[in-house]
Amino acid sequence: MYFPKEPSSSERIFITKNGSSAIYLFLKSLNLPEDSEVILQAFTCNSVVNPVLWAGFKPVYSDIDRKTFSIDIESLKSRVTDKTKVVILQHTFGIPGPVHEVVEFCRQKKIFVLEDCAHALGVEVGGRPLGISGDAAIVSFGLEKTLSTKVGGALLLNNKNIAKKINTQYGSWKYMSYPETFIWLLNPIIRIILRKIPIFRVSTAVLLSRVGLFNTGFVRKELKGEMPSNALRLLPGVLASVVVERLARIEYNLRHRENITQVYLNNVFPKGISIADSIRSNLLPLVKFPVVTKDEKQRDEMRTYLQSEGIYISDWYDPVVYPEETDLKLMRYVKGSCPVAEDISKRVINLPTGSYVTTAHAKMICHEIENFTNSK
Repeated sequence: MYFPKEPSSSERIFITKNGSSAIYLFLKSLNLPEDSEVILQAFTCNSVVNPVLWAGFKPVYSDIDRKTFSIDIESLKSRVTDKTKVVILQHTFGIPGPVHEVVEFCRQKKIFVLEDCAHALGVEVGGRPLGISGDAAIVSFGLEKTLSTKVGGALLLNNKNIAKKINTQYGSWKYMSYPETFIWLLNPIIRIILRKIPIFRVSTAVLLSRVGLFNTGFVRKELKGEMPSNALRLLPGVLASVVVERLARIEYNLRHRENITQVYLNNVFPKGISIADSIRSNLLPLVKFPVVTKDEKQRDEMRTYLQSEGIYISDWYDPVVYPEETDLKLMRYVKGSCPVAEDISKRVINLPTGSYVTTAHAKMICHEIENFTNSK
């Protein structure tokens, strides 16, 4: 998606504490009825669902397309009612969702479209950036995202008709407090230290989190759909400057992720492990490289094996509303309502593409996957 190198200079950009607050900012500025429904996909994070709940609306889950891990257009259409006011289109892992189909359908139905580009900053389709087709788009600069500044998000407004309402809402928010800002500045140092003490890494992280010195990325209240008292905040200048500095190097970041993605694509994965067609047909700067195993047992065994070899593997998105501790009932997700998403969530493994992954490292990961399958 298009994003200016100096975001504070754009009247269409609203910098927030994170992606969740950016989604909330958009939803609350629409002045929708309290019983409004917001359609979003299963196979997502509670950081997408929570702002819908915080705004007082009902999340309605659509199933996903196996080829893109994004919303399935036919499932979306089947979920629409006269209360549907917004569709959140998520570009999962940086793989473009069905933008044209969703936007065209929603315009006919007079439904707002918010593109979730948390994984897709800088991704283009046919030379056209993601994030400019709907009424607005959000990005996240959080942990494991494209920029990965650990904190920050933004709302990019395309529909000028709601600009005044957003400005009013945005102008009433406070900046993050000094103590919270300090903790976010301290976090990168803590993460470096934790990497050097693997034996006590988890226990130390939990301890530091409990005393308020370390941010794990999730707050207890958010696991239950509740709004933390400091949820709606603006990003202070010192943290925004980090975002600006990283944006200046985004082209290098994107090319690196493309290169690592290509290394994975060049590998012949063993039988039983599949790659989505949408990844094979387009070279993309993926924020994660998803592979799908034959079943949950193989997924779990492979993850355990790779982690024993010192390879970090993430589990986006298991369960269908991530992370594991999330209360699905409070997220208003009905088990069995999105069978494809539920199936994929039990079989997916994400390979890293971040700046710390070298070509040699990516090849080694592929080699270890082959070793694992050969041992079975």
